[in-house]
This record gives sequence, structure tokens and C-alpha cells, in this order.
Amino acid sequence: MMNNSVLDPMIDDSCQWFKREWKFVSLMEVLRLYAEQYCHLASHAQLVSILAEKMEESIKAKVGAEIEAERLFPVVREMQQESERIGLTATRDACTRILQRWEVFQSYKMVGELCRELLRILDSEFKSKICFVLPPTSQTLYDEPFKGWEEILAVFPDARDDVEQMRRCEAFGCHSAAVFHALLVVEFGLIALGGIVGVKDLKPGWDSTCNAVEKILQNGRKSVSADIAKHFGFLELVNKDMQSMKMAWRNKVSHAANNLRLMTSDFKPEVANKIITAAHGFMLLLATEGPLNERKDIH
Repeated sequence: MMNNSVLDPMIDDSCQWFKREWKFVSLMEVLRLYAEQYCHLASHAQLVSILAEKMEESIKAKVGAEIEAERLFPVVREMQQESERIGLTATRDACTRILQRWEVFQSYKMVGELCRELLRILDSEFKSKICFVLPPTSQTLYDEPFKGWEEILAVFPDARDDVEQMRRCEAFGCHSAAVFHALLVVEFGLIALGGIVGVKDLKPGWDSTCNAVEKILQNGRKSVSADIAKHFGFLELVNKDMQSMKMAWRNKVSHAANNLRLMTSDFKPEVANKIITAAHGFMLLLATEGPLNERKDIH
């Protein structure tokens, strides 16, 4: 599940995997086992068992054993590969034993006994695995995390990882984590916008850009350069969104020392969805309108 380090400052001298240990995607890829894969392996195991029985009968009748063997071993190899891919190590090893013993002993009786053992091992491993069943809405979020964010990522490709994390956390109901990644996605846009309005802060991001835009609007169009003045209306528009987002996150987010941290883990689904929707609208506005749309090299 999620590690609490999502709420903690990153440790500068830690190794890279530790810095990213709050990632949700990688762990779920390890745990994910589809019902389809279970059914596929189970049907193959049953076929192997049936073929093994036929082989023993064919041996006694002294006819057809070679034909059954030709059907059997490709199935065992496929099971071996599939078991390796989804982490059924005992089943994989049982398949390997069948193939190895056949190469050494060429014994159909031994293969038949090993095939029956394979079924028992497969059944035992099934009992130790958990299969997650997602409702259709969550499955879409997990399998298509970038859906609806394509225009944004075309301008802000560095935000791709956080968009993916946000949507997949949202799929599994990890609302605090989803909001955290939404904040990071928006920060990519704010840093880029800060560059447009001349932010010189050593720590660009939320505070520096919000303060700079607000100051420009307070001083008026005539107080800024021609390059900024021509986007004055756009800045008025995005400033409304920025202020709205800050209101939505008030008392829930800290920007102390420009270090983005969640101050609470109590995010109801409706609140998280509102924040993510606001983040999407803001980033889409930055990506498709105003000066950032004219510059594709901002990342």
C-alpha cells in the first residue's frame, strides 16, 4: 500500500528508489493478477492432466503416445512462461521439472506423475494469491491514466509521471496521495508560468509565481513590459484559477520553505475530485491558451 513517506520531506542523500518509494504504480504492477490469467493457467493445467492420462493409456496400448507428447510439451512450456511472468514460482518450477525429466528419462509415466503434482502445486499457489477486482470506472483510471490529459502532457511532458500516479491512486481510493500528485502536476505549470512573468526566485513554484502574478495585476498593465502586457487578460484569467485552487486547499497544504506537504490525510472523494478537476482545468488552460501555448520548449 502507500508508504507514509508521501507526507515526509525527501531525504537528499538517499538512493533514488528511496526517494520515489511513495510510488503506487510499481507495487500494483507487481500485485496485479488478472482473473483471465488464473483461468488460462487452470485450463492449461487441466489439459496437461488429461493429456498425461491419455499418454499412459497410449503407452499401454502401444499407440499414439508420440502424438500426445507433441501436444503436451508446448502446453507445459507456455505454462512455464506464463507462471514466470506473473510470479507463480512454484508452478514455474514444476513445469521446468516436467521438461527437464522428459529430456533425461523420456518416461511418459514419470511425466504423468509430475503433471498430477503440477495440478496440486498450482492449486496451492492459487490459494496464496489475492486477485483485485476493479469496478469499471476505477479500471479505466488505472489502465488509461493519461486519458484526457494528452494536450497537457504535450506541453508538460515532465508531469507525465505524476499524472499517472495521481490517476492510479485515485482508482484505488487513495485520495490524499492523488491530491499530492495533483499539486505536483500543477507546480510544473506554475514554474513554467513563473518563467514567463520573470520570476527570479531560487525556489520557483507555488508561492513565487502566485505572488508575481498578483503583483503584476495589482500594478496594472502599464507597469509591465510589452511581452507581458499582451498576455494581461490571460494572467487575470489564470489568477482566478490559482486563487480558487488555493482556497480549495487552504489548511490542507503547506508551502513552508517552498516544500510541498499535505497537512492532513482526510480527503473525501468529493473534495479530492474537485481538486483534481481544478488542477486539470488549470493545466489545460496553461497548455492551450496564452504564452505557454506559444512555447513548446518550457520543460
